[in-house]
Amino acid sequence: MRGRIVIWLAVALLACEESFDPRGTAEPRLVLYAILSPSTDTVMVRVQTTYDPPTSDPLSHTTEPTLTTTSQLLWSSGSAALTDSLVPHPNAARYSSDLHVLTGTPLRVQRGQAYTVRVDAPGYPRAEATTQVPGAAPFSFRNEDVFIHPSDYADLDIDLQITLPTDAFGYWPRLFLEYAVLSSDTTLERIEVPSKLQVSVNGIDPEYPDLQGASTSGQRTVASLEIFTFEGDAYRYAVAQVFDRYGSANVRFQRVVLYLTLFDEHLYKYYFIVHGFFDPYSVRTDEPDYSNVLDGAGVIGSFTLDSLR
Repeated sequence: MRGRIVIWLAVALLACEESFDPRGTAEPRLVLYAILSPSTDTVMVRVQTTYDPPTSDPLSHTTEPTLTTTSQLLWSSGSAALTDSLVPHPNAARYSSDLHVLTGTPLRVQRGQAYTVRVDAPGYPRAEATTQVPGAAPFSFRNEDVFIHPSDYADLDIDLQITLPTDAFGYWPRLFLEYAVLSSDTTLERIEVPSKLQVSVNGIDPEYPDLQGASTSGQRTVASLEIFTFEGDAYRYAVAQVFDRYGSANVRFQRVVLYLTLFDEHLYKYYFIVHGFFDPYSVRTDEPDYSNVLDGAGVIGSFTLDSLR
Protein backbone atom coordinates (compact mmCIF):
# COMPACT_ATOMS: atom_id res chain seq x y z
CA MET A 1 0.00 0.00 0.00
CA ARG A 2 2.85 2.40 0.88
CA GLY A 3 4.36 1.89 -2.57
CA ARG A 4 1.09 2.79 -4.28
CA ILE A 5 0.85 6.03 -2.30
CA VAL A 6 4.37 7.04 -3.36
CA ILE A 7 3.52 6.36 -7.02
CA TRP A 8 0.32 8.43 -6.84
CA LEU A 9 2.20 11.33 -5.20
CA ALA A 10 4.83 11.21 -7.94
CA VAL A 11 2.14 11.32 -10.65
CA ALA A 12 0.39 14.23 -8.90
CA LEU A 13 3.64 16.21 -8.70
CA LEU A 14 4.32 15.66 -12.40
CA ALA A 15 0.79 16.84 -13.26
CA CYS A 16 1.29 20.05 -11.25
CA GLU A 17 4.49 21.12 -13.01
CA GLU A 18 2.48 23.39 -15.38
CA SER A 19 2.15 26.88 -13.84
CA PHE A 20 -1.30 28.15 -12.93
CA ASP A 21 -2.51 31.38 -14.59
CA PRO A 22 -5.70 32.74 -12.96
CA ARG A 23 -6.31 35.13 -15.86
CA GLY A 24 -7.24 32.40 -18.33
CA THR A 25 -7.05 32.80 -22.09
CA ALA A 26 -7.47 36.30 -23.54
CA GLU A 27 -10.09 36.53 -26.30
CA PRO A 28 -9.83 39.59 -28.57
CA ARG A 29 -13.28 41.18 -28.81
CA LEU A 30 -14.66 44.62 -29.50
CA VAL A 31 -16.36 46.45 -26.63
CA LEU A 32 -19.16 48.90 -27.52
CA TYR A 33 -21.02 51.41 -25.37
CA ALA A 34 -23.80 53.70 -26.57
CA ILE A 35 -26.99 55.24 -25.21
CA LEU A 36 -29.30 56.46 -27.97
CA SER A 37 -31.95 59.11 -27.40
CA PRO A 38 -34.31 61.19 -29.57
CA SER A 39 -33.32 64.17 -27.39
CA THR A 40 -30.14 64.73 -29.43
CA ASP A 41 -29.24 64.78 -33.14
CA THR A 42 -25.90 63.03 -32.56
CA VAL A 43 -25.17 59.32 -32.13
CA MET A 44 -21.95 58.46 -30.30
CA VAL A 45 -20.56 54.95 -29.75
CA ARG A 46 -17.55 54.36 -27.54
CA VAL A 47 -15.28 51.63 -28.95
CA GLN A 48 -12.69 49.69 -26.96
CA THR A 49 -11.38 46.14 -26.94
CA THR A 50 -10.82 43.42 -24.41
CA TYR A 51 -7.20 43.26 -23.32
CA ASP A 52 -4.66 41.04 -21.61
CA PRO A 53 -2.90 43.14 -18.95
CA PRO A 54 0.88 42.73 -18.60
CA THR A 55 0.44 41.81 -14.92
CA SER A 56 -2.30 40.35 -12.75
CA ASP A 57 -3.45 43.92 -12.07
CA PRO A 58 -5.87 44.99 -14.84
CA LEU A 59 -5.11 48.66 -14.13
CA SER A 60 -1.56 48.09 -15.40
CA HIS A 61 -3.01 48.26 -18.92
CA THR A 62 -2.56 51.92 -19.90
CA THR A 63 -2.98 52.17 -23.69
CA GLU A 64 -6.02 52.20 -25.93
CA PRO A 65 -5.99 49.89 -28.97
CA THR A 66 -5.08 51.09 -32.44
CA LEU A 67 -8.22 50.42 -34.46
CA THR A 68 -9.43 50.97 -38.00
CA THR A 69 -13.18 50.43 -37.93
CA THR A 70 -16.07 50.27 -40.36
CA SER A 71 -19.33 50.96 -38.59
CA GLN A 72 -23.00 51.55 -39.31
CA LEU A 73 -26.22 52.42 -37.57
CA LEU A 74 -29.03 50.40 -39.18
CA TRP A 75 -32.81 50.58 -38.89
CA SER A 76 -35.76 49.14 -40.77
CA SER A 77 -35.83 51.79 -43.51
CA GLY A 78 -32.23 52.88 -43.80
CA SER A 79 -28.69 53.07 -42.50
CA ALA A 80 -25.97 55.60 -41.78
CA ALA A 81 -22.20 55.33 -41.63
CA LEU A 82 -20.51 56.32 -38.37
CA THR A 83 -17.24 58.24 -38.45
CA ASP A 84 -14.28 56.89 -36.50
CA SER A 85 -12.67 59.66 -34.48
CA LEU A 86 -10.37 60.16 -31.50
CA VAL A 87 -11.17 62.27 -28.46
CA PRO A 88 -9.12 63.06 -25.33
CA HIS A 89 -9.41 60.21 -22.86
CA PRO A 90 -11.56 61.01 -19.80
CA ASN A 91 -9.09 59.04 -17.66
CA ALA A 92 -5.90 60.70 -18.87
CA ALA A 93 -4.14 59.88 -15.61
CA ARG A 94 -4.19 56.20 -16.56
CA TYR A 95 -4.32 56.16 -20.36
CA SER A 96 -1.63 57.76 -22.50
CA SER A 97 -3.62 57.50 -25.74
CA ASP A 98 -6.89 58.94 -27.02
CA LEU A 99 -10.29 57.26 -26.96
CA HIS A 100 -12.03 55.84 -30.05
CA VAL A 101 -15.54 57.23 -30.59
CA LEU A 102 -17.85 56.53 -33.53
CA THR A 103 -19.99 59.54 -34.38
CA GLY A 104 -22.98 60.20 -36.60
CA THR A 105 -24.37 63.75 -36.93
CA PRO A 106 -26.87 65.07 -37.74
CA LEU A 107 -28.58 61.79 -36.92
CA ARG A 108 -31.64 61.64 -34.71
CA VAL A 109 -33.20 58.32 -33.68
CA GLN A 110 -36.99 57.94 -33.57
CA ARG A 111 -39.25 56.66 -30.82
CA GLY A 112 -40.56 53.13 -31.22
CA GLN A 113 -37.84 52.26 -33.76
CA ALA A 114 -35.22 49.50 -33.45
CA TYR A 115 -31.60 50.44 -34.18
CA THR A 116 -28.59 48.19 -34.66
CA VAL A 117 -25.00 49.31 -34.12
CA ARG A 118 -22.59 47.21 -36.22
CA VAL A 119 -18.80 47.54 -35.99
CA ASP A 120 -16.06 45.74 -37.92
CA ALA A 121 -12.34 45.96 -37.16
CA PRO A 122 -9.45 43.86 -38.53
CA GLY A 123 -8.49 41.07 -36.15
CA TYR A 124 -11.78 41.10 -34.23
CA PRO A 125 -15.14 39.39 -34.77
CA ARG A 126 -17.92 41.69 -35.97
CA ALA A 127 -19.72 43.18 -32.97
CA GLU A 128 -23.32 44.34 -33.12
CA ALA A 129 -26.23 45.03 -30.82
CA THR A 130 -29.80 46.26 -31.19
CA THR A 131 -31.87 48.57 -29.04
CA GLN A 132 -35.56 49.42 -29.33
CA VAL A 133 -36.09 53.09 -28.51
CA PRO A 134 -39.13 53.35 -26.19
CA GLY A 135 -42.30 54.58 -27.82
CA ALA A 136 -44.79 57.17 -26.61
CA ALA A 137 -46.04 56.92 -23.02
CA PRO A 138 -49.16 58.98 -22.26
CA PHE A 139 -49.07 60.20 -18.67
CA SER A 140 -51.01 62.57 -16.43
CA PHE A 141 -51.52 63.51 -12.80
CA ARG A 142 -54.44 62.65 -10.62
CA ASN A 143 -55.39 65.12 -7.86
CA GLU A 144 -53.71 68.09 -9.56
CA ASP A 145 -55.45 70.47 -7.15
CA VAL A 146 -52.98 69.37 -4.48
CA PHE A 147 -50.30 71.29 -6.38
CA ILE A 148 -52.22 74.56 -6.14
CA HIS A 149 -53.79 74.25 -2.66
CA PRO A 150 -51.64 71.73 -0.75
CA SER A 151 -52.96 72.76 2.66
CA ASP A 152 -56.56 72.08 1.58
CA TYR A 153 -55.86 68.43 0.71
CA ALA A 154 -53.97 67.10 3.71
CA ASP A 155 -55.26 63.56 3.17
CA LEU A 156 -54.49 63.31 -0.55
CA ASP A 157 -51.38 62.12 -2.35
CA ILE A 158 -50.39 62.98 -5.93
CA ASP A 159 -50.63 60.01 -8.26
CA LEU A 160 -48.82 59.94 -11.59
CA GLN A 161 -50.52 57.64 -14.10
CA ILE A 162 -48.34 56.30 -16.93
CA THR A 163 -49.29 54.08 -19.87
CA LEU A 164 -45.96 52.31 -20.31
CA PRO A 165 -45.33 50.98 -23.85
CA THR A 166 -44.14 47.40 -24.33
CA ASP A 167 -40.64 48.50 -25.36
CA ALA A 168 -40.06 50.43 -22.09
CA PHE A 169 -38.83 48.23 -19.26
CA GLY A 170 -38.34 50.97 -16.69
CA TYR A 171 -39.20 54.58 -15.94
CA TRP A 172 -37.84 57.36 -13.73
CA PRO A 173 -40.13 60.24 -12.71
CA ARG A 174 -38.67 63.43 -11.21
CA LEU A 175 -40.83 66.31 -9.99
CA PHE A 176 -39.60 69.89 -9.51
CA LEU A 177 -41.25 72.94 -7.96
CA GLU A 178 -40.25 76.21 -9.65
CA TYR A 179 -40.61 79.55 -7.89
CA ALA A 180 -39.56 83.17 -8.18
CA VAL A 181 -37.63 84.86 -5.38
CA LEU A 182 -38.70 88.49 -5.12
CA SER A 183 -35.77 90.86 -4.71
CA SER A 184 -34.16 93.68 -6.61
CA ASP A 185 -33.51 91.11 -9.35
CA THR A 186 -36.21 88.45 -9.49
CA THR A 187 -34.66 85.02 -10.00
CA LEU A 188 -36.31 81.71 -10.86
CA GLU A 189 -35.22 78.73 -8.81
CA ARG A 190 -36.36 75.13 -8.39
CA ILE A 191 -36.40 72.40 -5.78
CA GLU A 192 -36.89 68.68 -6.37
CA VAL A 193 -39.95 67.21 -4.69
CA PRO A 194 -39.39 63.99 -2.71
CA SER A 195 -41.66 61.05 -3.35
CA LYS A 196 -41.93 60.18 0.34
CA LEU A 197 -40.65 61.11 3.81
CA GLN A 198 -39.05 58.82 6.34
CA VAL A 199 -39.60 60.10 9.87
CA SER A 200 -37.34 58.89 12.68
CA VAL A 201 -36.00 60.08 16.02
CA ASN A 202 -33.27 61.89 14.05
CA GLY A 203 -35.76 63.94 12.07
CA ILE A 204 -37.18 63.84 8.56
CA ASP A 205 -35.31 62.10 5.77
CA PRO A 206 -36.70 62.83 2.28
CA GLU A 207 -36.56 60.03 -0.32
CA TYR A 208 -36.43 60.81 -4.03
CA PRO A 209 -37.64 58.65 -6.94
CA ASP A 210 -35.30 56.04 -8.39
CA LEU A 211 -35.56 53.92 -11.51
CA GLN A 212 -38.80 51.93 -11.43
CA GLY A 213 -39.46 48.66 -13.23
CA ALA A 214 -42.60 47.83 -15.17
CA SER A 215 -45.23 46.10 -13.05
CA THR A 216 -45.38 43.29 -15.62
CA SER A 217 -42.02 41.66 -16.31
CA GLY A 218 -40.78 39.37 -19.06
CA GLN A 219 -41.87 39.68 -22.68
CA ARG A 220 -44.61 42.28 -22.45
CA THR A 221 -47.18 42.19 -25.28
CA VAL A 222 -49.47 45.02 -24.14
CA ALA A 223 -48.89 48.38 -22.54
CA SER A 224 -49.05 48.42 -18.76
CA LEU A 225 -50.71 50.98 -16.52
CA GLU A 226 -48.25 52.26 -13.91
CA ILE A 227 -49.09 54.40 -10.89
CA PHE A 228 -46.32 56.29 -9.11
CA THR A 229 -47.22 58.20 -5.96
CA PHE A 230 -45.75 61.41 -4.61
CA GLU A 231 -46.95 61.66 -1.03
CA GLY A 232 -48.85 64.84 -0.22
CA ASP A 233 -46.67 65.33 2.87
CA ALA A 234 -43.57 65.16 0.68
CA TYR A 235 -44.89 67.91 -1.60
CA ARG A 236 -45.80 70.09 1.38
CA TYR A 237 -42.31 69.42 2.77
CA ALA A 238 -40.78 70.91 -0.42
CA VAL A 239 -43.03 73.97 -0.16
CA ALA A 240 -42.06 74.43 3.50
CA GLN A 241 -38.36 74.18 2.61
CA VAL A 242 -38.74 77.13 0.23
CA PHE A 243 -40.67 79.19 2.79
CA ASP A 244 -38.09 78.44 5.47
CA ARG A 245 -35.29 79.66 3.24
CA TYR A 246 -36.81 82.84 1.81
CA GLY A 247 -39.96 83.59 3.81
CA SER A 248 -43.46 83.18 2.43
CA ALA A 249 -43.79 86.89 1.54
CA ASN A 250 -40.74 86.78 -0.72
CA VAL A 251 -41.71 83.78 -2.86
CA ARG A 252 -44.07 83.36 -5.81
CA PHE A 253 -44.59 79.79 -6.99
CA GLN A 254 -44.68 79.49 -10.78
CA ARG A 255 -45.20 75.86 -11.82
CA VAL A 256 -44.44 72.21 -11.15
CA VAL A 257 -42.44 70.36 -13.79
CA LEU A 258 -42.32 66.59 -14.23
CA TYR A 259 -39.53 64.85 -16.16
CA LEU A 260 -40.26 61.27 -17.18
CA THR A 261 -37.42 59.13 -18.51
CA LEU A 262 -38.18 55.77 -20.14
CA PHE A 263 -35.51 53.05 -20.33
CA ASP A 264 -35.26 50.33 -22.96
CA GLU A 265 -34.72 46.70 -21.96
CA HIS A 266 -30.92 46.71 -22.12
CA LEU A 267 -30.25 50.00 -20.35
CA TYR A 268 -32.69 48.96 -17.63
CA LYS A 269 -31.11 45.52 -17.15
CA TYR A 270 -27.60 46.96 -17.23
CA TYR A 271 -28.45 49.41 -14.43
CA PHE A 272 -30.03 46.84 -12.15
CA ILE A 273 -27.52 44.04 -12.76
CA VAL A 274 -24.31 46.06 -12.62
CA HIS A 275 -25.65 48.05 -9.66
CA GLY A 276 -27.42 45.02 -8.26
CA PHE A 277 -25.88 45.06 -4.80
CA PHE A 278 -27.81 47.97 -3.32
CA ASP A 279 -27.12 46.74 0.23
CA PRO A 280 -24.46 49.15 1.61
CA TYR A 281 -23.36 46.48 4.10
CA SER A 282 -22.79 43.73 1.54
CA VAL A 283 -19.41 41.98 1.80
CA ARG A 284 -19.53 40.80 -1.82
CA THR A 285 -16.58 41.95 -3.92
CA ASP A 286 -17.53 40.46 -7.31
CA GLU A 287 -19.03 42.84 -9.83
CA PRO A 288 -21.82 41.43 -12.04
CA ASP A 289 -21.91 42.38 -15.70
CA TYR A 290 -24.47 42.60 -18.48
CA SER A 291 -24.03 42.82 -22.23
CA ASN A 292 -26.28 42.67 -25.28
CA VAL A 293 -23.42 42.92 -27.81
CA LEU A 294 -23.23 39.87 -30.09
CA ASP A 295 -19.65 38.49 -30.37
CA GLY A 296 -18.40 41.37 -28.27
CA ALA A 297 -18.95 43.09 -24.96
CA GLY A 298 -20.54 46.29 -23.68
CA VAL A 299 -24.07 47.70 -23.87
CA ILE A 300 -26.12 49.44 -26.55
CA GLY A 301 -29.23 50.93 -24.95
CA SER A 302 -31.65 53.84 -25.30
CA PHE A 303 -33.91 56.18 -23.36
CA THR A 304 -36.49 58.87 -23.98
CA LEU A 305 -37.28 62.01 -21.99
CA ASP A 306 -40.65 63.75 -21.70
CA SER A 307 -41.79 66.64 -19.57
CA LEU A 308 -45.08 68.02 -18.28
CA ARG A 309 -45.66 71.49 -16.85
